[in-house]
Amino acid sequence: MIHVLPLTAGFHPGQAGPFVIASTPDGGDVGYLDDQAAGRISNDVAPLWAVWDSVRSLALPRDLTIDLMRARAWMT
Repeated sequence: MIHVLPLTAGFHPGQAGPFVIASTPDGGDVGYLDDQAAGRISNDVAPLWAVWDSVRSLALPRDLTIDLMRARAWMT
């Protein structure tokens, strides 16, 4: 899935850097955060879920995302 954030979204928590939330076989979650200096693993994923929810709330709806991508020359 692709989530497109429009420039009109302004500053948002997702700009702090990339991260991954992975589910483990035992049903828990673990987070991986990456920045310019180093990456780190965290078992405290609640803040990451909050950032993810914030980013998703600002993203374009599915139909507008598809329209935007179809309008780009690099997609053809």
